[in-house]
Order: sequence, then C-alpha cells, then structure tokens
Amino acid sequence: MSPEGLSQEDKYEKFFKGDKWILPTDIGLVGRIEQELLTKLTKDSLWTEDEVEAFVYGIFGEALINAIAHGNLDVIKTKSDDEPIDVLCKKKQDTFPELTKKPININITIEREKIVVSIHDAGKGFDYETFLSDINDPTSSDRLMDKMGRGIASYIKLSEDEVGYSDGGTTVTLTKTKTTNS
Repeated sequence: MSPEGLSQEDKYEKFFKGDKWILPTDIGLVGRIEQELLTKLTKDSLWTEDEVEAFVYGIFGEALINAIAHGNLDVIKTKSDDEPIDVLCKKKQDTFPELTKKPININITIEREKIVVSIHDAGKGFDYETFLSDINDPTSSDRLMDKMGRGIASYIKLSEDEVGYSDGGTTVTLTKTKTTNS
C-alpha cells in the first residue's frame, strides 16, 4: 500500500473512467493503459478481443510510447543508443520528475463498425507531413536491423488501420474499421 492507503492499481483506476482519459507521463504505465483499452473495446461485445488485440498492442501501443517518449519526455534515441526506449524514458522521468506532470490525453470512440482513438501529448510536435513522406519500407532488408524509426512507420505502411496526425504532430488519431472477415 502507498502512503495514501491506495495500492498502485487503485491509484491509477481513476484515470480509466469514461471515454476521455487524462493520464500522467509514465512509461511504466504503457502495459496497463493497453490492457485498459482492450478491456474497454471488448466490454459491450461490439468488438472481440481477436478483432482488436493487434490494434491495441500494435499501433496504439506504439503511438502511446511515441507520445510519452518523444512527445512529453523529449527522448531522442540515436543509432548509438544500446538501451531500449523504455529504459531511456525511465531515466528521463527519474532525472526530471516534473515531466511526468505533462498529460497524455486519450479520447476513445467505439462504434459497431469503427473505433477511433486519439492520443494527444503536451510535447512540441513534429513535422508529420515530412515524416510520412520520408517513410521507407520498415521491413526492407536494409532496415531490419535498425534500432529505431521502424515502430509507427511499420504500422502506417503495413496496417489496414488508419493513422493521421494533427495539431502540429502532437495528436495522432488511429482508426480501426471492421473488416468483413472479422
């Protein structure tokens, strides 16, 4: 139990109410956030776990990590960095705890045929139009060993899901549409 008398699980429970989540910047919460979204998407039986699992743990998870790491924590991973992004983020959070106060806003719309999830960070944004035009095939043989720059690019290039950026690159909107064989 924490000093406030709440377990770590109970402490974060309040963040996952409704369709608009305002979350702290904490790379350690990514797995919990993914699980909460999966539960929410399958709660009313409009979608099955099989239909949304890849969306939640793939494109959503990658976009969430990008919002936390690159947006709010301003972590820039270079090709010479041997440490995983979550380790770099944890170090930054520990060194600059004030950054964890920056919010991550997640808005969720669930319909029978479509799911729309937007993630908004409090970072400085990025030139997403240049990013999207510069994406090379992240699965090409010359990129397979790249330590960075393949995550969201893979999903944009290879996924059936839609990805859109707005607000100067601080908001990413992910759309999952039901396929006829789902």
